[in-house]
Amino acid sequence: METSEEFDLIVGIHSIVAALKNPSRRHYMLVTDEDSLTEIKKLTNVNDIEVSLFSSHKVQEEAKIVYKKQKREYQRVPGNCFLQTSPLEITKIADFYSEVKPGTRILALDQISDVHNAGAILRSAAFFNVDFVLVPPKNSFGLTSSFYRIASGATEYVRLVEVSKLSRVITKLNEL
Repeated sequence: METSEEFDLIVGIHSIVAALKNPSRRHYMLVTDEDSLTEIKKLTNVNDIEVSLFSSHKVQEEAKIVYKKQKREYQRVPGNCFLQTSPLEITKIADFYSEVKPGTRILALDQISDVHNAGAILRSAAFFNVDFVLVPPKNSFGLTSSFYRIASGATEYVRLVEVSKLSRVITKLNEL
């Protein structure tokens, strides 16, 4: 798949299905084997996306090429499928402040660098209907393929807000 713009690389069937259901994402290509495609089709519609069907070995080879082009470290693709989709929308701080109302559920993360911990936290946040998760960019996990897989689609249901100074944001929230 050739595209000049950045894209998120989503791996794992549940994460892919959640991303495909997110109307704010634009999907470029689903690379999969027949078994994974059958599973994905049980959970969502794939009629509006280009699907490249390969053997499981060839899916891994295609993933190596995509990872290399994106200057990412290759890791075996679980489920023999991956999705190239537009980047996740990160809520701007000004938009966040304008949307905060009494009863808004906000979770503030600080120095969560391990993707496994971050993924588990986001899954819990999605389960408890948290509206926003505040994430400082410094000493924090990144939005990597591993993170998306571990979050199991939670990133599609909880809005992330990148904040530069968490203490300043908390002070502003108290004022609001």
